[in-house]
Amino acid sequence: MPTDENLTKRACTTILTSINLSSQLLSSKEIDFRALLQLSTVHSSAAWPASTLLVLWQTPSVHWMKANTDGSVVNMSAASGGLFRDYMANFCRGFAQNISGVSVLHDEIVALILAMELAHKNKWHYLWVESDCVATISAFDNINIVPWDLRNRWSNCLHLHLTMRWSHIYGEGNACADKFATLGHMHTQMRWWGLPSVVRDNFL
Repeated sequence: MPTDENLTKRACTTILTSINLSSQLLSSKEIDFRALLQLSTVHSSAAWPASTLLVLWQTPSVHWMKANTDGSVVNMSAASGGLFRDYMANFCRGFAQNISGVSVLHDEIVALILAMELAHKNKWHYLWVESDCVATISAFDNINIVPWDLRNRWSNCLHLHLTMRWSHIYGEGNACADKFATLGHMHTQMRWWGLPSVVRDNFL
């Protein structure tokens, strides 16, 4: 039956054997790390990388405008923002506004509402909206997702005679919209922008 003394002796023997072997391998300039690991009773395992997903922003079709939107909550301050691009991926305009939202979902919904209202105002009748919030996009199929204080405004947007499509994009592909939403914290009134310098790097 193994005792603490026997276990200690076996451990020392294993270490010495590993040292002797490693010295021989080093002198021959050939190191077999697997042999060292086996002698020291350390088991190696291959660490395969997790699957990767390429996130790409897609251009809309000819005559369509695409709006990417986002919401932002920072230190009890809420804001919404986004930007419009055409079928050649040209930047058209961006928007942002500080709002009185109480949740990220609320801010994300406001961003979509602003996008629809601005598209209608600018006569962009074919609109593709995209968000990195799955719940927000689901609101087009289920109005119960929309916060109660926004439902009337949301319903009005759905009757603006816009031809629409909507989709989800991962956050990595929505960086420009995120920057506009962040800018919104500084503006209590809705701002209608050209391309700000803080967004330019993400856009290009």
